[in-house]
Amino acid sequence: RTGLSVRLRALSAPWSGCRSIEVEAADGSTWQVLAGKEADDNDRLSTREGRSDEPWMHVAGVPGSHVVVRRIDEKGPAGAPPDVIRKAAGIAAFYSKSKGSGKASVH
Repeated sequence: RTGLSVRLRALSAPWSGCRSIEVEAADGSTWQVLAGKEADDNDRLSTREGRSDEPWMHVAGVPGSHVVVRRIDEKGPAGAPPDVIRKAAGIAAFYSKSKGSGKASVH
């Protein structure tokens, strides 16, 4: 157990083409993982909605969601902790064509 908590309660997404997932890190900080639903949503998320200080990722070589990690509160570190980045990478893999393959390369 990593101490990482994921809540699927509704955090408002910036628009309807975006999933919003709340992730609580082991250090207690809270993060929002945003995942695009379609190709146009991915473009919007990674080029217009995502901020320059927010990490974003996607699975290499297969269609799938672009994912942005956004800070919700002021508690904890300025950058997303490694446990949150790992969870966001898992979310990117889950919402991709590599889902179920057991392996995905997330960039």
